[in-house]
Amino acid sequence: MENWRPRTFRELFIPGYSGRLDWWVAMFAIFFGATSIVGLGIVCYQAAVGQKQLAAALAEGLMLQKEGLNVTMG
Repeated sequence: MENWRPRTFRELFIPGYSGRLDWWVAMFAIFFGATSIVGLGIVCYQAAVGQKQLAAALAEGLMLQKEGLNVTMG
């Protein structure tokens, strides 16, 4: 077990008898790697929603501006 190395993703979660530091570093990397991937997905979703909201706000602003011009000129 001294020279054992994980071969599959599932075996990464089994700590060896020696070199526990390597195991903790791997767990740290897996956790923060997964967290950053999820965070990137959330950021992309928020950007898409923000673009839709901005487009809707601009369209409504233009509509209100045109209505205001018609009221003052008419």
